[in-house]
Amino acid sequence: MIEIEKLQNLVIDENQRLEKLKLFLSQPNYLEILGISHRELQHSNFLAWMMNSRASHDIGNYFLKSFINLLPLPPEDKIRINLSNLEGTKIHREFNDIDLLIVNTELKFTICIENKIKASKSGDNQLLKYYEIVENTWSDKEHKNYYVYLTPFPRTLTEKEIEIEYVNLTYQSILDILEDTVISKRPSEETTPLIDNYINNLKKNIMGISEEAKLAQEIYKKHKTAIDFIVNNKPTLYSPELFGQINDFFIQHEQYQNLTPKDKNIIRVLPLNTIPYFNHKTNSWDGTQSSFALEIFCEREKIWIKFCFGAINTKSEEERHRLQKIKDDAFSGMKEFKSISSKIIRRSKSSSGYPSVANFDIVKLNDKVFSETEDVFSAFKLKFQKFEKNTLEKWSDEVEQKITKAQQNV
Repeated sequence: MIEIEKLQNLVIDENQRLEKLKLFLSQPNYLEILGISHRELQHSNFLAWMMNSRASHDIGNYFLKSFINLLPLPPEDKIRINLSNLEGTKIHREFNDIDLLIVNTELKFTICIENKIKASKSGDNQLLKYYEIVENTWSDKEHKNYYVYLTPFPRTLTEKEIEIEYVNLTYQSILDILEDTVISKRPSEETTPLIDNYINNLKKNIMGISEEAKLAQEIYKKHKTAIDFIVNNKPTLYSPELFGQINDFFIQHEQYQNLTPKDKNIIRVLPLNTIPYFNHKTNSWDGTQSSFALEIFCEREKIWIKFCFGAINTKSEEERHRLQKIKDDAFSGMKEFKSISSKIIRRSKSSSGYPSVANFDIVKLNDKVFSETEDVFSAFKLKFQKFEKNTLEKWSDEVEQKITKAQQNV
């Protein structure tokens, strides 16, 4: 009974403020639309673009110099860098897995940036690993290397990380120089909305400092019990019933083979026209000889699909090497497919047991499709049909054109 009273108080007391939040959340933000508002890769891409003095943003090296001025460089180095045009500076992405690497061989400096949006700390000695890579690559005594750990909020560095002179910068610093850039450089009409959109995303989704974020925090503090109750009882996209419906859907589908119909956790399917290209008898999954599968996962907040190569299970070393060569070729070839290029998993390797080539979300809990359909299964079917048309049919064509049939390798 007490929960109902608190829910009632939440609805009655906060109706206008909740409507204000609803209006704010409905405003378009390109990072949210693309589903990348919290992804480190896209944040690093945006920062690399802003740091590139020759990029299309028309602000030259203003942002790059502003960033460099945040670092604890000796005064003479800051003066020298600020008086230079920095056009020879190269901004590397994913150089030996380093998120951002700023290199200027003429002025002899390198800035290594590890960008962490979600993780509470660097993992597996990442910062030490990147330090060794940079020091071994730019070992000239005159060449100065600087190290940055970029996080949404202040993080504690280890003694070793401090010893090798890593500094922790926060996204508040990035926000400050972005806002200064907009005011001082007055970017073009094309660039300004992009920067403004990114700034709004930082405030709203990364740092929680927008006026609307503060309003949400006030409402939560006042109605914590009711809101926690709502969150704990929000709709879910996973249920044994839904899993069974989707599993049966592919068992009965005339254009697909359900590879593992008895599996209770993951649904694995292939379009019938692609089966001959993966029938390598690798024994990757129980009950199937396919070396590849489209794995469908039903989770609480989304149903998604994984383009997955299977493991090689054979006792023969010679056979293992033969099948691994086939797997390597198909894996590297599929990573070049145009049909799935937007969702390619760049860091995955064919030497792994079950490597993913690409991942796609089919339906998410907050999708508008639920207002257009009767139930979750109907929503899944509608979204899967769109995925078939936009991606899967084109992928199947590329398989037929670019992957060698299995029987030709036997």
